[in-house]
Amino acid sequence: MQTSDAIQMFEQINQILKLVPEEQLTDAFDYILKAVKQYVSEREHQPKAPQKRKVTTLDFKVAPCDLELLSEMDTMKLRSFLKSSDYFTHKMKLQALVQQIGIPFTKKQTKEDLLNLIVQHYQMHRMDSMIKTHQTHLEPIEIKIGSE
Repeated sequence: MQTSDAIQMFEQINQILKLVPEEQLTDAFDYILKAVKQYVSEREHQPKAPQKRKVTTLDFKVAPCDLELLSEMDTMKLRSFLKSSDYFTHKMKLQALVQQIGIPFTKKQTKEDLLNLIVQHYQMHRMDSMIKTHQTHLEPIEIKIGSE
C-alpha cells in the first residue's frame, strides 16, 4: 500500500469518527467490521472470470506441405500471401513460422520485419538452388596458359 492510499484511508476513518458520537463509536466500528466481512465473503464466493490462456509461438505450426508451397512462391506472391492470409493475422503466428523455418529473430521485431525475414530467407534459398543447378549443367572449360 502506498503512503497516499494510507492517508486517504485514515482521512475516511477520521470522517467516521467525526460523524458518530463517542458513546456510539463501538457500535459503529462493529457495524463497519460486519459490513467489511460480508463484502469479503461475497467477493470470495463470486465466480471468477475465466483466465485467458496465454498463447505462445509454440502453439502454431505450419504443415510441411504448406512450407513447401511457400518455398515455391515468387517474392511478390509470397509477401502478399503472408500479408493477406487469414492464418498469419497475428505477429505470433509469423514468429512461429520464422521459428519453424529456423531463422533467428527477436520478440521486439515488428510484423513487417518478420515478413521481410521470411521473404529474404526464401529468396536466398531460391538463389542458392538456381546457382547449384546452373553449376551442374556447365561443362568444364579447358584453359591453356602459355604458348605452344
